[in-house]
Amino acid sequence: AHANHGATSYYKEPNGSWKDCPDNGDYRIKAYTDDRSSAATVNFVASGTSEGSQSAEINSQITLPTTVSVQADGWTFSGWTDAEFAETENVPAVFFQPGDAYTVTGDATLYAVFTRVVGSDATYELVTASVSDWTGRYVITNRYDTNVVVFKGVSGDCCLEDGSLGSAPGLASTGITLSGTTLKNVAPEYIFTITKNGSFYTIKSGTNCWIGIDSSDTKLHNYTSNTSGNLNWSITYDSGTYNKCMKIRNTIGGSYPYLANTGFGWFAACNTHTDKKTYLWKEITNSTTYYYTNPIGGLHVHTPEHVDALAPTCVDEGHTAYYHCTGCGKLFSDEACQNEITLESTVLPATGVHTYGSWTSNNNGTHKHTCSVCGNVETANCTYTPKVTAPTCTEGGYTTYTCSACNYSYQDNLVDALGHAWGDWSVTSYPTCTDAGVETRTCSRCNTSETQSVDALGHDYAEVVTPPTCTEGGYTTYTCSRCGSSYQDAATNALGHAWDDGVVTKEPTENEDGERLYTCTRCQATRTEVIPRLSQTNPFVDVKESKYYYNAVLWAYYHDPRITSGTDATHFSPNAPCTREQIVFFLWAASGKPAPTLTTSKFTDVKASKYYYEAVLWAQEKGITSGVSETLFGVGKYCTREQIVTFLWRCANSPEPTGTNSFTDVPSKAYYAKAVNWAVEKGITGGTSATTFSPKKLCTRAEVVTFLYAARETLNWN
Repeated sequence: AHANHGATSYYKEPNGSWKDCPDNGDYRIKAYTDDRSSAATVNFVASGTSEGSQSAEINSQITLPTTVSVQADGWTFSGWTDAEFAETENVPAVFFQPGDAYTVTGDATLYAVFTRVVGSDATYELVTASVSDWTGRYVITNRYDTNVVVFKGVSGDCCLEDGSLGSAPGLASTGITLSGTTLKNVAPEYIFTITKNGSFYTIKSGTNCWIGIDSSDTKLHNYTSNTSGNLNWSITYDSGTYNKCMKIRNTIGGSYPYLANTGFGWFAACNTHTDKKTYLWKEITNSTTYYYTNPIGGLHVHTPEHVDALAPTCVDEGHTAYYHCTGCGKLFSDEACQNEITLESTVLPATGVHTYGSWTSNNNGTHKHTCSVCGNVETANCTYTPKVTAPTCTEGGYTTYTCSACNYSYQDNLVDALGHAWGDWSVTSYPTCTDAGVETRTCSRCNTSETQSVDALGHDYAEVVTPPTCTEGGYTTYTCSRCGSSYQDAATNALGHAWDDGVVTKEPTENEDGERLYTCTRCQATRTEVIPRLSQTNPFVDVKESKYYYNAVLWAYYHDPRITSGTDATHFSPNAPCTREQIVFFLWAASGKPAPTLTTSKFTDVKASKYYYEAVLWAQEKGITSGVSETLFGVGKYCTREQIVTFLWRCANSPEPTGTNSFTDVPSKAYYAKAVNWAVEKGITGGTSATTFSPKKLCTRAEVVTFLYAARETLNWN
């Protein structure tokens, strides 16, 4: 409750003290309770016989009975426990002394505990050293010689300091005998039981009273309840040089906290433990104590049957799990059948609270959820949380309303997009002669950028004319004054040599060739021509001495090894087209028929039995030909002019030409362009006219041997 006292409010909780309330001046009264019954009943049973009951408010205390009506021979009533058990040497886990204060927590049954002792009587040994746990039964004395004064327990709640009750008698009057450091024949009223209480101890006399000190901290009291007074003591052994006694101090502190003996012969509270020294004598026994709740008639053994818990629902009661004894019909909360309960105590009332699932939208501003137990449907209006999405340059703004329960949402308050706030154009990439430039502008609101193209500047060319020579074509070079880029155009063919009629520098004989020297009238270049020896007669009736290919045919015929024998003994067939295998054979023979390292050909149309087999292996190995496909050489296909000059160029290891050609039918990017340039540069061909090479024209046999004859010096053929 809260109570107001002037300008200050106070509050206290159950069993607490008054405390300042932080809300000063607040005039309020608050009452607290729980939903359980305010009263409960504790039943008492001794060896199967009812010993009555006590009813009290929950959380209040009752005093346990100190006697029972049932007695069994050889057994002594010693206390109470919360469950029946068979005869055992072990002290029950839950054990209350007769006359103990018992806190009522609900309906309960307590069972009387009976004990019997088997063995010799107990003796009590003087304590002369410290131990970790002082729990046990003791005699308490002043002195420890023949003048021992023995502390005696009394009944009732009285002060012992004035000597009106319960003196501390001398040893002779107690019937106790002393032998060395051992006491014998000790009566119950001189025995005290020390029990652990947290980090402290309680001291209980043989007359079932507890020793404590009152709030004035000057008087030693006996208490019939362990909830009255200050009953907590700390116990240590003082092993000092002159002390060697017990230091038993009450936790109340103050001026008189020690348990000692006054000079008047009574035990009382003292201000020191050393003036009137106190000693403990611990019980040492050779006996065995047995504990039993049913010494008459024996113990009924319960046969528990488990009953599963049943959860209550919004409309139906449930119950907790419990055990039902099939023999006696009693109900218990535990399988050991130690805690008896009533059927009513297991009832769990209907919750009255539906077990609703998640809210689902009705798509009309309301939502619903359904109880999974009884199917009840509850409908409610959606509760929306707005979220504003601001407009941007490119997208409109809006507000999204979302229900926090079912997540249904809709959009409203639409706002148009803002549009970009463009800045000025600035050049970010300047144009060149060939590439356009770029201008950029940026939106000051969203930093988006856009670009536009700036036209390329175009070249500013200056031209330089290079005239043709005998071996190289002429051309005009155009160079840009801005970027240095250049190209060549207006090509003219090489002039070609203007050979004179030649001069015989060596006459032919029967055994040696002759030689004629030709000189260019324009550039003074020279060339020699073999005059066949007089014995090298022309075997072919279709090769006339007046033809341009005459010397080339005779050279090929008389070459060692022979390049060609004609199409028969008397015909060369100069105008017949030449096949690919014939040209490769001519090249191989002109090169001296070197032995190839390859032993097999990848071309399926080249048979090992053919005359040109080794020639194709050699050409394949040198990279002169790669065939018309991965697996075909193209046997029987006629060869064109572009192919023969390419074969020759590759035979020379594909050198980079230094000159160009003036042929309009030879594209600069054609695969044979470099081969044609090289052939013109080396004087192997002059084309079919001043401006044409005729690359696709089939190459005749006369043209092939002429090409070979013209390339003989360049390729170092004999």
